[in-house]
Amino acid sequence: MAGWRKWSWVGPAFVTLLAGCPAPPAAGPTPTPTPVVRPGGPLVKSIGVDGDQPGFSLMTGVGKFDGFDAELVQWLVNQHGWNAKPFVVASRFREKVIQEDVAGETIVISTYSITDKRRKVVGMAGPYLKTRQGVLVRAGDRRIQSTEDLRPMSVCTVAGTTSEEQLGEQGVTRLTLLDGFQECVDRLKARRVDAVSTDLLILYGFVRAERGAVEVVPDLSFGKSEEYGIGFKRGDTVMCKLLTASIRTFIDSGTWRTYYRNHGFPPELEDASRPDPTNLDPC
Repeated sequence: MAGWRKWSWVGPAFVTLLAGCPAPPAAGPTPTPTPVVRPGGPLVKSIGVDGDQPGFSLMTGVGKFDGFDAELVQWLVNQHGWNAKPFVVASRFREKVIQEDVAGETIVISTYSITDKRRKVVGMAGPYLKTRQGVLVRAGDRRIQSTEDLRPMSVCTVAGTTSEEQLGEQGVTRLTLLDGFQECVDRLKARRVDAVSTDLLILYGFVRAERGAVEVVPDLSFGKSEEYGIGFKRGDTVMCKLLTASIRTFIDSGTWRTYYRNHGFPPELEDASRPDPTNLDPC
């Protein structure tokens, strides 16, 4: 299948260490970013990715990933000649792993929505893809037609995501918050929750992977547009310019469309999902 790559792997000990980390403290005053100086130019040694998102970044074996984000990672590695090691990072630890790399050689590509709140603690280049939030249910379940229908339901999403925030804005309070969307989908199939909610393109990835067991609620999307960016050390203007120029080339060259179509995303959402390469976020 297109998108499978063999990479060096940061071992289980690192992932275990991340899993035991406490949640980041509440944000205080915005710190002044420390400039990152690299005489030889931007260098990336580690790339944080998802490991359980079919369509974006699914770990299919030791050192092997499949999906849109996985292909973007490999494309960047090839473009810049990085000897970069990808590692799985839970959504709630994405800012933490970027901030704790003093050298600024860690980036994160993991369906990572650009927000003003995140910009206060990390840099974000992009967007390289756009989507909105939707709802996933068991196949044949017709109880949910609107966000109002979600309010009495038990809904699963991932902690530390914009999906969690937007469900709260819709008045959905019976939330099950987990570290990964595969866990949410497993609970949905086991009838332990009524629905899973996150970005539509992520949900369509699970529809394809689960082979008819789940489906996206038709004609239901909500919240603001989610614009995926690449996270990097805040204040690193050189890295920002490199990543932004790379994203522009990625979209302009047609590679973006190839990767989108490689992973079974809905054709009818393709144009709306493709960012304008002439209107990316400035550095």
